[in-house]
Amino acid sequence: MAASKRLVMAAAALVMAGAAVADDNLDRTAVEAILADAQQRQNGLYDAEVAGADLAGLDFLGVDLRSINVSNSDLTNADLAGVNLDLGRMIGADLGGARFAGASMFSVVAKDARFVNASLPKVRLIGDLSGTDFSGADLSGLRGGADMKNQSMGLMNAVFNGAEMVAADLSGADLSRAYLKFVDFTNANLAGADLSRADLAGAEFRGADLTDADLTGAIVPRTDFRGARGMDTVKGLDTLKERDRAYFD
Repeated sequence: MAASKRLVMAAAALVMAGAAVADDNLDRTAVEAILADAQQRQNGLYDAEVAGADLAGLDFLGVDLRSINVSNSDLTNADLAGVNLDLGRMIGADLGGARFAGASMFSVVAKDARFVNASLPKVRLIGDLSGTDFSGADLSGLRGGADMKNQSMGLMNAVFNGAEMVAADLSGADLSRAYLKFVDFTNANLAGADLSRADLAGAEFRGADLTDADLTGAIVPRTDFRGARGMDTVKGLDTLKERDRAYFD
C-alpha cells in the first residue's frame, strides 16, 4: 500500500475515533489510531466507551484512561503501567498477564474480571472487585487499604468479596479495612501484609504464607487458617473478632 494512501486511511481513522470517544463504542482500530498519534495519545481515552473490544497486547503507556469503560474487553498482556484508571469500569474484562505497575485504580468497578498472572505491584486499587480472579497475580505492595481522606463521602473500601487469589503475591500489601469475604488465598504469599480490621469471613488460607502479617481487629467467622504458614508470627491474633468461629490447626 502506498505511503500516501496509508496516511489518508490513518487520518480518517483518527477523525472517526475522535467522534467515537464522545458518543460511540470504540473498536480496536479506533483505539490503535489514537495510540499511534502523539497528540491524540496525550488527550487520552478519558470517559471512552470501549466495551467488548479486542485490545490484547496494546501499549497504553502515558494515556489518560480515567472513567474508561472496557467491560468485557480483552486486554490480555496489555501494557497499562503508570496509567490513570480511576473511576474505570472493567466488569468481566480479561486482563490476564497485563502490566499495571504504578497505575492508579481508585473507585474502579471490575466485578468478575480476570487478572490471572497480571502484574500490579504497588498499585493503588480501591473499588468493587467482587468475584475477580487474581490467581497467580503480582499484588505485592498493593495499596488497597481504606481511603481515609474522603470522610464526607464515607469510607472508601476495597471490596474483593468472592475473589480468587490462589498463589497470588500479596506480600507487603495494604488491605486494611478491606472486604475479603470468602476470598480464596490458598498458597498465596501474604508475608508482611496489613489485614487489620479487614472482613475475612469465610476466607480460605490453606498453604498461605502469613509471616508477620497484621490481623489486628480482623473479622474471621468461618475463616479457615488451617495449613497456613507463619501463624506464630502474625500480629493481633488475640484481637480477632469472632475468633471462636474460625478454624485453626
